[in-house]
Amino acid sequence: MTSSYIDFFTDRRGKVTACMVNTYINDEKHYAVKIELGKEYVVQPVNVLKKKHRDRRCIVIGFIQDDTGVPRDARVKFLDTNRTGRVSIRDLVLPDSDRMEEKHEKNS
Repeated sequence: MTSSYIDFFTDRRGKVTACMVNTYINDEKHYAVKIELGKEYVVQPVNVLKKKHRDRRCIVIGFIQDDTGVPRDARVKFLDTNRTGRVSIRDLVLPDSDRMEEKHEKNS
């Protein structure tokens, strides 16, 4: 079973600027991603049946909130077509190059 916890950060005006998404699989922490405006990410849904936008690189340009104010989706600009779209923030992960840099920093 998969679940996730979202913590978000706002500026003085109340606009969401970043989100921290912690994803758990079978009650064990699988990964954590900090999603920030203007950064590049890859769409990688945990659900293997979810095919839409899989493996596409994108830049986050905004967050879409639910009626309680918690960010649920991200407004993104896809790098392959320069079109905008909407993806779940739970489906975004860092590109491989950034993940490698993080591992090297942790090992040092």
